[in-house]
Amino acid sequence: MKLALEFDDFNPKTEVNCIDKIDTLVQRYPNIKLTFFTPALYERVPLFGNREWCSRVLRHIENNNVRLAVHGLYHTVEEFKQKSKNDALLSIVIAESVFKVAKLPFVKLFRGPHWGINENTYEALIELEYKAVFTHTDYSHLIPKYPQIKSVIYNWNLKDVDCTEKNLIIGHGHTQNVCNNGIDESYERICNFIDRNNPEFVFADEIIQ
Repeated sequence: MKLALEFDDFNPKTEVNCIDKIDTLVQRYPNIKLTFFTPALYERVPLFGNREWCSRVLRHIENNNVRLAVHGLYHTVEEFKQKSKNDALLSIVIAESVFKVAKLPFVKLFRGPHWGINENTYEALIELEYKAVFTHTDYSHLIPKYPQIKSVIYNWNLKDVDCTEKNLIIGHGHTQNVCNNGIDESYERICNFIDRNNPEFVFADEIIQ
């Protein structure tokens, strides 16, 4: 059994900064792998605005416990649902530049803030050579249109005690306590699942290779 744990909204801003909980999970499970879909300028707070936070995140990246992926630019509601292709390209390139200024490596996976995405954004991501779109069933109608890029839908909402899939589990949550699946409020469920099943940890980008 493989387990990919992924969380939305990671940023140094207080309500979405879960670095202490990451420390706790890594201490308990030294080989755990966690993927964070990270807005570059969450509510206009840049990743590089807190160098101490960046250093702590980078240590986890270098220790192979954390990977970052792109979760839009500002995290406005359905930010990428109405964009033209040029606007989507520009926003994604700006987001990437913020990661680079923060000296935080990222993998080319994308999730639209609040799940929002459209055809133009898919086309922009393909042009920018992204590996996958992590999406929602609400947007599953777009998946067959773009076979050039992998589309992934989670199968375990971390608000739930367990899931039925037993080969590859994609556990989805948030870095803050929203949707009843925040990393803090889901912590015991995650730990209980790991302790019962002893899964092989994988990053989100590893499941699409």
